[in-house]
Amino acid sequence: MKLQILIPTLQARKEIFKPNFHALQTQIAACRLKDQISLVLHPDAGEKSIGQKRNELMAAATAEYVCFLDDDDPIMSNYIPSIWSGIQQGKDCVELKGIMTTNGLHPVPFHHSIKFNAYTDRNGVYLRPPNHLNPIRRELIKEFEFPSISLGEDTDWAMQICRAGVIKSEAEVPHTYYFYQWITNK
Repeated sequence: MKLQILIPTLQARKEIFKPNFHALQTQIAACRLKDQISLVLHPDAGEKSIGQKRNELMAAATAEYVCFLDDDDPIMSNYIPSIWSGIQQGKDCVELKGIMTTNGLHPVPFHHSIKFNAYTDRNGVYLRPPNHLNPIRRELIKEFEFPSISLGEDTDWAMQICRAGVIKSEAEVPHTYYFYQWITNK
């Protein structure tokens, strides 16, 4: 398996996630990648923190590359083809370009790349080091753990990896392929 997309979710979000799951399956099938990309879900009733679920998913992962997908983020039509083209470059990670909204409003572009070593913004673009949403070579990051919390666990994890300097090379993807929805009341 070349890539596992790890998806922590809640049983209560099953119906909300169903269209995204179908979109992912459709893109994987259209790209003829069923034997190369798998979707790994970790649903629960909310008894575990998101950090704990991410750690459990990482511990069980076996693919060459892994990335996480948030169950409430809509799938862009070029998500799987973009990730796959990046992975084919054979680098340590695939850069991520996307759009973030807050409560469905105020779209802001973001860029997650090894070019950045802090969470900053410049000229209206959020700039971040690679995080859980970037496809990353699993062997490089398997020892890093998310804190067992449900907010901010991804930032802590990304900064651990950034400070360690384990990601040395990056595949470029010149276009936006992720849509991140920040919802303040979740």
